[in-house]
Amino acid sequence: MSDKIILTGATGLFGTNFIKCTKNINNLIFWGNKKKIKLKNIKIQYINLKNYSLVEKQISKLRPKTIIHAAAFTDVDDCEKNIYKAYSLNVSLTKNLVLLCKKYKIKMIYLSSDQIFSGNKKIYNEKSKIDPINIYGLTKSLGESIIVDQLKQYLILRTNFFGIGTRYRNSLSDFIIRNLRLKKKIFMYKNVYFNPLNVESLIQYILRLNKLNLKGIFNLGSDQKISKYKFALQIANEFKLDKEYIEPINIEKKINIAKRPLNMFLDNSKFKKNLKINKIPIKNQISDLRRAYERNR
Repeated sequence: MSDKIILTGATGLFGTNFIKCTKNINNLIFWGNKKKIKLKNIKIQYINLKNYSLVEKQISKLRPKTIIHAAAFTDVDDCEKNIYKAYSLNVSLTKNLVLLCKKYKIKMIYLSSDQIFSGNKKIYNEKSKIDPINIYGLTKSLGESIIVDQLKQYLILRTNFFGIGTRYRNSLSDFIIRNLRLKKKIFMYKNVYFNPLNVESLIQYILRLNKLNLKGIFNLGSDQKISKYKFALQIANEFKLDKEYIEPINIEKKINIAKRPLNMFLDNSKFKKNLKINKIPIKNQISDLRRAYERNR
């Protein structure tokens, strides 16, 4: 078997950043959605992942060692409105890839979510009970279950990340920076907590975990539990933007949105121990974001 790695979701938020961060790595194959914009100087195979026979034909030909499965329907609110689409993309599609990984003895790296928990605990580790409260979280947890049930070689990575997005897919940090630069008021939840990573850091951690040939479930996050409101304040400070346009609100004040866990704080000790990392301050992650913006000017 070759050392080839296939990345699904190459034109998404994670995928476009993965491509930027792996320019000097050989044997990478990018599978993307043909409906999305093409990336400059990057060869992407536009393949319908729902077409099982077509995907098998490609896998049989390429014989990859690893598939990084990042393709997903990730809009939490839209998943509630389009349950069939959420199940089709996040469960059925994942199952097809899992069956092919099993058949061709391929390792799967699955990008999961912190939305698979109810948010009622203070902190969640890899053994915490899965208890999703929205359709997105449910479908991602079902994807996890299929992988654990069918495969021996896998990495399930639960995470939440921010970074530079695309014209058609903005991240939370994009939303904050864009609106503050335009001097537009934004409403940020003061009672919703998470511990996200800069996407560039996340990608490097994934590559290191894979290189060590580790398997199982890992939480990937920064060290500090932070509200989305304070996260926005820290971004404003780092980018020297006016904090007066950031308005704190409780999530209960928002109507017509999917139910979300209030606490998504992931215990990151397992992955830090395996990668021999001492600290991952959220402040440093946001500083890295600013440097990424400067490189992309």
